[in-house]
Amino acid sequence: MPNANGSTASEIMGLDYKTTIKPGLESFAAAVKGSSMAKLEELILLQKQSSELAAKIEGKRNRTSTLQSHIDEVSSLELCLYSLGCNLCYAFVVYYA
Repeated sequence: MPNANGSTASEIMGLDYKTTIKPGLESFAAAVKGSSMAKLEELILLQKQSSELAAKIEGKRNRTSTLQSHIDEVSSLELCLYSLGCNLCYAFVVYYA
């Protein structure tokens, strides 16, 4: 029977404290520690995967930027050739008209 006037765990919880409650508490503490370690390992794995995905995304972003630059160059060249062609056609029409 528990004793409210005691100052130690065995006086408060009774004589069977060390044989019944303490092993259960130690088992629970070990389970919590194991679970915490598993969560920490999972967190480390997820952080590594996150870093790898961020690197892939950055690489794709750089590749997209490079491709957009090439597209802009080609578009600019096409516009220039179109403009030059229109000017030549206009000069041709004016000269032979």
